[in-house]
Amino acid sequence: MNHEITKRIISLHNQGYIVDFQIGRNRNIICNDEEPYPIFRDFTIRIIDLCFDQLSGGYKYLHAIETECGKKGLLLADEPLSPLVLESRNADFAFLMQ
Repeated sequence: MNHEITKRIISLHNQGYIVDFQIGRNRNIICNDEEPYPIFRDFTIRIIDLCFDQLSGGYKYLHAIETECGKKGLLLADEPLSPLVLESRNADFAFLMQ
């Protein structure tokens, strides 16, 4: 990662986005912080930023996720997440960069 994305993540952590999310095997959103890993089907997802990743030499999309049960967290992905990418019929997607 680089300095700018690290600062952005720290800022979002300070705003309550503390959970680490990832895309599961079946293209679901799962939480890395709990075992067994819960799958979330109702959530809001926003693309926050597009940042260059010095380690991989590519770009990463930083997403903010809020679940119906009140969990707030972040997900880094190689592609922007959308209903076509994820298997969630109940997700609310916003594509405004902040």
